[in-house]
Amino acid sequence: MSRRTALSIALALCAGSLVALTATCGGVYVENDGETVVLGNRYVHRTWSKAAFGTTEIVDERTGLRLGASDDFTLELADASSISSRDLTVTDVRVAQVPHDGRAVTFVLALAAPSPLGGAPTPLPGVAIERTYTLWADVAGFQVDTILALPGAYTDYTLDAVAVPGAIAAAHHFNAGYDWRGSDSFYDWQPTAAPFNGSHAGQDHRVTTTGANLDVTAQWLSLDTDGDLATTSDPRVFQVLQRVNYDSSHAAYDGAVGRVHVDMADDLVYLGPFEGDIHLDNPLPGPVRARFVEPGETVRLERVFTGFGIDADDEAWQHFRYLARHAWSKWRVGDVVFNSNGVDANRISTGAKDDMDLAETVRQAAIAARIGIETFVLDDGWQAASGDWCPDSPDCPEPRKATTGFPDRFPDSEFSAVRGVLAANGGMRLGLWMSPMHFNPASHAYQGNPTWACTPIGDGLVLYNTADPDSSSNEAGLGTWDPSAIGPDGVLIDHIESRIRRAIDVYGARYFKFDFLAWVDCAGGADAYEYREEFVAMVDRVIADHPDVTIQIDETNDYRLFPFESVARGPSWYANGSPRPNEALHNLWIHAPYVPGATLGQGAFARAGQGWSADYLGAVMLGSHVTFFTDLTRFSEAEIDAAARWVGLYKKYRTRFAMMSFPLLDDPLPGDNWTGLQWWNAGAQRGALAVYRQDAADDRRVVALRGVRGDRSFLLRDAETGEAFGTFSAAQLRAGITVTLPQRNSARVLLIDRV
Repeated sequence: MSRRTALSIALALCAGSLVALTATCGGVYVENDGETVVLGNRYVHRTWSKAAFGTTEIVDERTGLRLGASDDFTLELADASSISSRDLTVTDVRVAQVPHDGRAVTFVLALAAPSPLGGAPTPLPGVAIERTYTLWADVAGFQVDTILALPGAYTDYTLDAVAVPGAIAAAHHFNAGYDWRGSDSFYDWQPTAAPFNGSHAGQDHRVTTTGANLDVTAQWLSLDTDGDLATTSDPRVFQVLQRVNYDSSHAAYDGAVGRVHVDMADDLVYLGPFEGDIHLDNPLPGPVRARFVEPGETVRLERVFTGFGIDADDEAWQHFRYLARHAWSKWRVGDVVFNSNGVDANRISTGAKDDMDLAETVRQAAIAARIGIETFVLDDGWQAASGDWCPDSPDCPEPRKATTGFPDRFPDSEFSAVRGVLAANGGMRLGLWMSPMHFNPASHAYQGNPTWACTPIGDGLVLYNTADPDSSSNEAGLGTWDPSAIGPDGVLIDHIESRIRRAIDVYGARYFKFDFLAWVDCAGGADAYEYREEFVAMVDRVIADHPDVTIQIDETNDYRLFPFESVARGPSWYANGSPRPNEALHNLWIHAPYVPGATLGQGAFARAGQGWSADYLGAVMLGSHVTFFTDLTRFSEAEIDAAARWVGLYKKYRTRFAMMSFPLLDDPLPGDNWTGLQWWNAGAQRGALAVYRQDAADDRRVVALRGVRGDRSFLLRDAETGEAFGTFSAAQLRAGITVTLPQRNSARVLLIDRV
């Protein structure tokens, strides 16, 4: 075979149906010998059988870890029957090139009937399932996607499984809901309507369960392969479930096989914002809910990332590298943001809407530019009415204008004047708050399409909202849509998407904060699972077409998209109000190293002038999705200067501060101890370290760093002054360095570089 012919075959195999041979493209190879398929890179490879589909082997090339056969997935139906991946056979294998040196292998699977002659099973007509495994050249792990076309009512489904006998499992369950779980107490959220206190009551933001046999609510499963929790240098296998933190999101290990699955028996109903006071668990021994697939329908199941670490610290690094290089679009990680929520004295509003108009935009933007803010987000006051999502202006007046007497907030309905203000103040990007799944009953969208409301909850909220249009969140609108509903203007979800796209194309928005998300059951329409999936699919379409647009999900309540269904798409707004420094640090520390701090939005300088120095507040700010959430005109000149100095420091080194971080020392929640965060690029062996002396009596601590490899030396420099802190060997950093802070409630920020 000539070289040109071989190259042509290889290129064809990179995108198309894979019949035979081997294709290596961009560091990822695919092999098909007719009976098995292999997908691999220099770190890992995975082999599948085609006749009775399933994994036959996974190998971590770096450690020599070799895993045996497992069923990749299992489906359990309401009639108590079950289908394993081994019950299906491969009818086609498709290979696609994906951005950044990745390859996606899709197995088209059909149910198989046993051969009467004892040979290979015979595929039955029709596609039942498509499984897509994506691997990139620079990550030790596989992204796993499932499309289900087999009709049925599914009460439990395993999304991926790995055979790791003799391990110890750690299942990490993540809670959002700063509104319910204020971080000032481990038991801050206690639903008041006992005994309905559910599985999340009293929990911190991350809860870890360990054992040799477990099946619990969790979204991250870590398998310690040597079965000894006291060691951290042995290989790790982990699975991350990109699904909301419903009780039904499970991680399981039975002593031989680890898996992530969805167990519908744990779900009854989720009550949105009312969950802060009441949570209803399924009281029956079996499931009362199911995931339905109708004939002719396809359902996209939740994504999983199955990864491999050479040790405990490499586990989180591999997942962060997957997020940062592949899962995330081009949203601006490390962006510095202002949100106008705090500009609210009810000057031109009556409830939750802020008081932003063009004049106030001019005032706030001038200070924002001095601080160095890059994205300027208008909170809920910008819109005339949720559902129409047009600027409050002469062409789109607020429905209550005649009764409130409030003037139009903006002079035009395309935000031309606002964009001019932002352009004149450093070229800040425009961001907008939206509640895309809710509406104001006075909106034109609802008035022209009343069938778009979700029955019965939406109809009830319309009556409530109409009776009291002015107070609290009623001012923006509490009506609830049914995403699958059809009205005179078409399908509701299409209307919502068109308004988001209009905001991008016409208003110039490049950042959205999506709020008021609750997945509910609509009679005759979408159920709670379909509701969430319709929203997520819409978000994915928008991101695909506009990868530079940031989608932030308000995760201050549970059961929205947190953790990884949200984290895999962009930042969250995590903490309403004004967290104290120990609370803000706790939010970052407890999620590390699994949830990148750069995705957790909380108020920067939120406690300015309340007893903590501006320098301390600036150091606390570094680990989060930096967001100023207060009225900037309340800052003193000295506070503005300090904020500008710390924002400048953050922007100068944001490639470091936006990295994954390791939690060091002690949990900062008590407020009277030392704590630390280490942002670390494990590949480049560089990063930053922040050490915080809270209200602690001792003035020094020994701080041991994580993820430091090899025997090279490292230079540590003060991030503010550039002065050398010292040169240390890798062994010294691992053993610990002494940091001294003479003042209580102070911090030291150091840069770490290999020399």
